[in-house]
Amino acid sequence: MTIGTFSGPEEEQLMAVFDAARLSDGFIAVVDRGARTVRLFDESGGFRLTVGGPGSGPGEFRDPISVLVAEEDEVVVWDGQLYRTTRFDRSGEVSDMKTVDLGQMTEWVDLPLFPAGVELLAGGEFLIQLAEKEGVGGKDGKGAGVKITRSPTEGTRLGSGALRVSGDLSSVDTLKFFADTAKVTVDAPWGPFTLAPPVPEGPELTHGGRPPRICMGDRGVPQVECIDPDGGRLQIRWDPNPEALTRGEIEGWRAGHLRDLGMKLTEEDILAVLDQVPVPLERPSFSDLTLDSQRNLWVRLGPIEGSTESTIRYLVFGPDGSLLGEIRLPPIQVFEIGEDYVLGLFRDDFEVEYVHIYELAKPAGSAGDP
Repeated sequence: MTIGTFSGPEEEQLMAVFDAARLSDGFIAVVDRGARTVRLFDESGGFRLTVGGPGSGPGEFRDPISVLVAEEDEVVVWDGQLYRTTRFDRSGEVSDMKTVDLGQMTEWVDLPLFPAGVELLAGGEFLIQLAEKEGVGGKDGKGAGVKITRSPTEGTRLGSGALRVSGDLSSVDTLKFFADTAKVTVDAPWGPFTLAPPVPEGPELTHGGRPPRICMGDRGVPQVECIDPDGGRLQIRWDPNPEALTRGEIEGWRAGHLRDLGMKLTEEDILAVLDQVPVPLERPSFSDLTLDSQRNLWVRLGPIEGSTESTIRYLVFGPDGSLLGEIRLPPIQVFEIGEDYVLGLFRDDFEVEYVHIYELAKPAGSAGDP
């Protein structure tokens, strides 16, 4: 099933899809960050309802970035600018709103770390990823009104970490501290500029299942740690099998920066900046993590975004950490994996976005294995 159109009705055109989730009756809730809306589509892909809209008032969004389905198929949306959760009933009416105190979040951590990203967990808790602010500041570590510590030199990785916070913000669980995405410093026309190579080492976090499990790992290491609500921890490891970085992956990385920096620099200047970045010969151990509804862990082996490969390899591990097998998926950004479906985002050669849902067939006689 496909959601989206190139030239059809406006309500079916997608601008910047950031997340999607499936309701119990087969409807799909799609978060369009570009339109600042959440739209509901039926099981055949037809548009049915717009939930919310641009703004800061009740039921409105400034930056909707994630969605989950709660009890009675209520849709819960997280706004990354308003730091607010909004719950909608099936008719699209607001049933509840909750704003998170960013100042309180900041008090939970010490400089140079600060809250950089928040995600909703299925149980109502929050997963908060920390980051170290890069830059050059004064002796007190501050400058220009933001937390500033240092600029990474070539090969430096700044600090990061993850917290699990209760829905009422009364308790905080420090899950782990780790290194952030690897970057290098290059000479740009305006001065030193930090840039990540095509396949940088760095953290990946995912959460899913009920009770919600959190899994995290570093892309450069064939190992993932999963943490349950009761604090139990599970280490999942696999034998590395390095694969060469493809020309398509490198070209995709360059094309992305040409697009992102095109308003600031000429193409010649952008290419001069990119040519300073050392390109690795091999892919990292993995490039993404997804927990499905049955708490199986899907480890994406590659390729990274921008590759022209037609299928993506995944290793799938059961809730106990045992390897269930390898599976190949279409080249989509996976949002959600259920018992019998995979939901994700596909971009065509013209950057038109579509939400696809695929049937997930399991071997005969299996209970939860893909």
